[in-house]
Amino acid sequence: MSKEAACIGIILALDDEEESKTWERLSSTLRFLATGQTFQELMFTTAISPQSLGGIIMETCSAICTVLKEYIKIPKTKIEWLEVATAFERTWQFPHCIGAIDGKHVQIKKPIGSGLYYFNYKHTFTIVLIAVVNARYEFMMVDVGANGRVSDGGVFANTKFGKKMKEKKLSIPEPTTLPRCPEAMPFVFIADDAFPLLDNLMKLFAHSNLTKSQAIYNYRLSRGRRIVENVFGIMSARFRVLLSTIIVSPAKASIIVMACCYLHNYLRKRNAQAYLDGLDTEDENDKEVNEANERLTVVIVITAVDGWKSLRVCYLNLGIVPVTHIHA
Repeated sequence: MSKEAACIGIILALDDEEESKTWERLSSTLRFLATGQTFQELMFTTAISPQSLGGIIMETCSAICTVLKEYIKIPKTKIEWLEVATAFERTWQFPHCIGAIDGKHVQIKKPIGSGLYYFNYKHTFTIVLIAVVNARYEFMMVDVGANGRVSDGGVFANTKFGKKMKEKKLSIPEPTTLPRCPEAMPFVFIADDAFPLLDNLMKLFAHSNLTKSQAIYNYRLSRGRRIVENVFGIMSARFRVLLSTIIVSPAKASIIVMACCYLHNYLRKRNAQAYLDGLDTEDENDKEVNEANERLTVVIVITAVDGWKSLRVCYLNLGIVPVTHIHA
């Protein structure tokens, strides 16, 4: 879909009789998302009343989500998952990784009569954005709207994606062997300590009393997982409404956040060079990071599920994959 086709689709979705007014509506909405200004502040640059802006922005954000819905897609086949894993291994040198998972709190005004329902550990009122991203800074899955009191792991477990992963309905490829490792290793998502350890979900070792191999593994996983943090940072820098307190209801705030996610993927795919300008990347030829030349190894961790318990078993002698030019 071209930029022009996307804009036309948004215009048609808005169903406005006058095209000039529709362009004004789209321009006002993009200005709101990009600047994070309040409706009262936007009134002076758009010559539209705050009351009208509230309706216009919500209607346009809904149209953006409808028109750009094809830009956020979960892989549906094993081949598509393998493509994601190949990109992660080539770019971040973490084999069998099929996505990075994390959550972001988006601050909102306390809804009337909600008590502490949206109050989080940072002492603010928020809704939670849970996302799964690939190695190319693109969302594969987003879920918005859970109250800020719930942990990232709890929010993820209650999403449709999380439930399908637990029920093994995501068409994830079967475990395969890796170089120097005779054991079949599963394809995994990577996340931080807020998430549970599952067959297809890896997280860090506890940070105390780490062996050298465990420290290297933590470094490799953290380096791959930071991609989702980078995506949140890039999107927030481009759509500064995510850095402000959104003064609308939680349901409307969720639509605004979803529109930002769809626009992020659209701009990432249509004009990546300008959209990702200034991003910290690596040399695609030699994968040098911080000019380090030390040859290290990364330990692959296998999970085993026994009833309600998740056990992490580390095969230090079996699960070794060589990685070059990495600084630990």
